Amino acid sequence: MNPQVYAAKQHLYKYRQALLQAIREVTGRPLEAPSMFEPTRSYADSWHEVGTLALLVWQMSALDSDRFDANPRWEATANETIRFLSEHCAGCGKQLTRPTIQICQACLTGLDAPTRQALQASEVTRQIQAYLVEHMGTVLADADADDANLDDA
Repeated sequence: MNPQVYAAKQHLYKYRQALLQAIREVTGRPLEAPSMFEPTRSYADSWHEVGTLALLVWQMSALDSDRFDANPRWEATANETIRFLSEHCAGCGKQLTRPTIQICQACLTGLDAPTRQALQASEVTRQIQAYLVEHMGTVLADADADDANLDDA
């Protein structure tokens, strides 16, 4: 496995475990889940799953805010996960030089169109963009419309 992808998957696993722990603490229910390191899972699949878990934390907060507010780590855990996802390519795990796109130049040109569009149009990507605007004041451009400014390193 590519060392860069492996390192990124290690980070994803850490955030996934933290998110599952926050959900477990708040709901009081055990959550059984497979490892993020399964060789059959691509980085993009893992990235999307971790983002979905982070969104689940936010959605559960909206539904049961008293229990989530009583847990001091839920917001920091979800924020840190979204921040990590905003700084790494959704296709390969490469760390981006700026948190304004979710797919690096290599993946933008190398991924097939349906996969690229699914990553760019996902709810996870929309929430990452909303997070960056709210927490970092970053205005994001659509990756397809901003081809000239994409990372090529």
